[in-house]
Amino acid sequence: MINADNSSVPTSSSPVAALRYIFNSPNWIMNVVWMSLAALSSGIFVGQIAALGYGTELIQRNAAFRRSESMDVDIDRLGDYISKGIWPYLVHLAIGFLFSILLALPLAGIFVFGALGLGAAAGEAGIAFAPLFFIPIALAISTVLSIASIPFILRSMVCQDFLPAFDVGWALEFVSKMFWEILVSGIIFGILSMAILFAGLLLCGVGYFPACGIVLAGAMHMLAQWYEIFLSRGGTPIPPSDSSIVEASIL
Repeated sequence: MINADNSSVPTSSSPVAALRYIFNSPNWIMNVVWMSLAALSSGIFVGQIAALGYGTELIQRNAAFRRSESMDVDIDRLGDYISKGIWPYLVHLAIGFLFSILLALPLAGIFVFGALGLGAAAGEAGIAFAPLFFIPIALAISTVLSIASIPFILRSMVCQDFLPAFDVGWALEFVSKMFWEILVSGIIFGILSMAILFAGLLLCGVGYFPACGIVLAGAMHMLAQWYEIFLSRGGTPIPPSDSSIVEASIL
């Protein structure tokens, strides 16, 4: 067990701090380069898995109350990042598949019958404007599901396993304590991220690649912040794997 002064545990998340975290290290240039490569290789899965592995170690470091120390991306430990990131990646795929199965048909039914209802009430104009009515509903549902998936991904990152990640009771506890925190900070993070990506595009497109790395690193830091805040609000800690306990004292 790690004994440390937890007086500096954050009480609210900071999207700005998350996006600035990668610059806290003297080696920030190489950190941006490696995270940019991870973002660009997400299409072949390796980059996304490695980034999740980096995020896992970031959560371990924060759990050891060493937030003031920046954590460099160590390319020599790519294998470690991949081995740790595979669990949250698989959980993310499973949740996405489950949500699509459970909600695809109901949402399609709501859209079709809703459009028919609007058409019957307002004619062809009603059908034409149906998307304006249902797009906000779809966005709201998508947002709720995204927040609902976070506790499962966090559990898989900390416990480094697949089945233990699907603890519905713990997930409900997490969402009940963190829903509004994640909703507000997530919206702010999304707006800031889009601004960074757009600024990168303005730099003749060249700046878009490092912008992707900055946003990806920021997303991993946001996950670490949310877990810390959950614990500060009396949330139940995730039982870590044995290897995580050892490495948290080393990182």
